[in-house]
Amino acid sequence: MIRRSLLQPQLYNAAGRQQTAAVRAAAVFGPRLAYIHTSRIHQNGGHVSPLKAFADSIKRQVKENQELQENMKLLEDRSSKISDSAAMKKTKEAASAGSEAFRKTAKVVGGAVGEGFKAVAENPMTKATGRAVKSTAKVVGSVASTATAPIRNTDTY
Repeated sequence: MIRRSLLQPQLYNAAGRQQTAAVRAAAVFGPRLAYIHTSRIHQNGGHVSPLKAFADSIKRQVKENQELQENMKLLEDRSSKISDSAAMKKTKEAASAGSEAFRKTAKVVGGAVGEGFKAVAENPMTKATGRAVKSTAKVVGSVASTATAPIRNTDTY
């Protein structure tokens, strides 16, 4: 049987007393034992409490937000200057004149297309073709009705 003392050697000081856990850890890991903590380390080597780090973060975010608001105001001022400029006014006038010309052209083209369809619809040949198609459809419908009458007149149907 393996004795516990072989698995975990006990360290004793010069007086023969058992050493504390911190002293044993220092003996195993060396004199620089790293401690785990949650505070932030400054560049100068000092520690900052979590509450101080939180407050610093809030101050930084407020400052960044103020800078963003100032940039937005500058952007609004510059955009209003651009919209009020003479070049922008000329561009708006040219765009409205172009849209008016397009509207007039579309009206003329639409009228011409409408007149073309009206002329085709009133053509005697188109009217005769329409009448022929209607009479053919009536004949086909009556033939189909006559052909299917024996089936439709049964009790099963």
